Order: sequence, then C-alpha cells, then structure tokens
Amino acid sequence: MRVTFRNIILLGLCGLLLCSCMKRLDPYMGTNGVRANINGDKYVMLYLSFQEPSAVCEENSFSMYASLIHIDRGLGQSREMLSDYSLSISLESNSGIHTGGMYTIGDGKGGEASLEFNSFRGESNTVPLQGWIRFTSLTPTVTARFELESPGKDYEVRHGLLRMKRR
Repeated sequence: MRVTFRNIILLGLCGLLLCSCMKRLDPYMGTNGVRANINGDKYVMLYLSFQEPSAVCEENSFSMYASLIHIDRGLGQSREMLSDYSLSISLESNSGIHTGGMYTIGDGKGGEASLEFNSFRGESNTVPLQGWIRFTSLTPTVTARFELESPGKDYEVRHGLLRMKRR
C-alpha cells in the first residue's frame, strides 16, 4: 500500500472513531462502572460506549468482570496501552446474596477474585486476591464496596466501588 496524505487522514479518522467508542465509567462521577485504587493509583472501568456494564447477580451468586484504565491515561493511546488491569470477582453464598452483609473473598470462603496485569509487550500475569465485598444495593443496579489484596500484598485494591446493571 502506498502511503499518501489521504491514507494517513483515513487512518487517523479510523483511530478517532475507535477511541470515541471507548469510554471511562466512574461510579464516583454518577455513572455505572468500577473504580478502585490499585497500589495507590486510581483506576476506572474502560468500556465500549454502546454497551452497558452489567454484573450477574442471582439469589445465591454474584460475578463481574471489568477492564480498568489508569484515571490519568488518555483514550487516544492504542488498545494495548489502555487496559492496564482486568478485575474479576465471583461469589457463591448458600445463605443468599443480601445487602449489608460482608462477604469474604478468597481463602476458600465461597468467593474468588483475581487481578490480571497486562503489560504493553503482550505479557500477562494473573494474581489471586482475597478480602471482602459488601453490597449496598441489589436492584435495579448492583452497588458494592470492596477491599482486596494479593496473598503477598504485592497488589492492594482499596476503596473499590462498583455500580452495574443487574443481569
């Protein structure tokens, strides 16, 4: 393909279109999404603008997945540069999922969580997490606070807040 000014402009427009499809979702700013401090840095959920973040929440189970971006990172960077971490949380409770109760995550307590770090060179590392989650609302959206850390405390996820549509 011959590089022309027209091709460069078309490529730039495609990049802008792709970036406009991505948005940050910060529940502290009134949207659905996820926000947490990971090792002292603030991260918010990165999502496609035509979708709505959702969590699976049934009578005895809960699960969610979120791609997180550093709050100061620009959306104009390549896709590999955007998604710094992926956070997943799942919970099973024989007594049901209720608001107000604190549920233990990790250590074989009925809940699991993991944080996947994606480097810019394509390497990834998944770390199991342990801690707690407390639900403040289950309908019509799921709202919860959480605090998690890796067993060796190499990764600390603090002041976590999630607000997602219930699916």
